[in-house]
Amino acid sequence: MGGLDSFTTEDRLKRIHGSDVGMVLIGPAGERLVRFATIVAQKGRSGGRPGIGAVMGSKNLKAVVMRGGHGDVKVADPALRKIGVDAIVATKSKPNYPFWMRQGTTSTVEWAQEASVLPTYNYTEGQFDEYEKIGGFAVERSKVMTRSCPQCIMACGHVVKDAEGELAELDYENIAMLGSNLGIGDLAKVAHLNRIADMMGMDTIS
Repeated sequence: MGGLDSFTTEDRLKRIHGSDVGMVLIGPAGERLVRFATIVAQKGRSGGRPGIGAVMGSKNLKAVVMRGGHGDVKVADPALRKIGVDAIVATKSKPNYPFWMRQGTTSTVEWAQEASVLPTYNYTEGQFDEYEKIGGFAVERSKVMTRSCPQCIMACGHVVKDAEGELAELDYENIAMLGSNLGIGDLAKVAHLNRIADMMGMDTIS
C-alpha cells in the first residue's frame, strides 16, 4: 500500500479486515519522512505535529490495525468509574457546553479576530477582513456532521463539504493556518486544502 493516501489506505484495510476495526496510518508524507508528517485515523482525525508519521515511515510501517475484544476493561479501583461519570456529568452541565458542541474550536476564529491575534497573511497581520466567511458561525451553518475520537464527549471535528463536494473535517488550527493566514476567505476552499493535507498525512499548522 506504499504511496497511497491515507483515505484510500483506510478503505482498503477495511475491505481486508472488516469495518469494525480501528486503525492509525500514514500517508505519503510519512513515507517520505516529512518532518511534520502526522498519523491519521477516521479520515480526518490527524495528529502528530512533531512528525510521528515520519517515525512510522522510517520503520516502513504504513498502518496499525486493531480490533477490540468484548467485555469491560478491569481496573484496580472501582471508584475510577464513578470519577469518570462525575467528570462527564460536570462537563456536560457547563453553560458553554451546548455552544461548544455547535462550533468546537472553530469559534476561536471570532475570538482571535476580536483580540487581533488571528494569523493573517503569514502572521503579518492579526485581523482578517473576511473572517466571518470562515469562522465558527460559518462552520456551524455549513456543517453536515460532527465527529470525535472514540468515546469523547467534547467532539471537536466539524465536517463540511469542501470545494469539490467532498467531506472535510475542520477545527480552528486548520481554518486559521489554511484560511486567514493564506488570505483565503472561502470556507469550502479552506476545507479542500485541509482534506488534501489529511490525505497526505501532513500537519496543517506547520
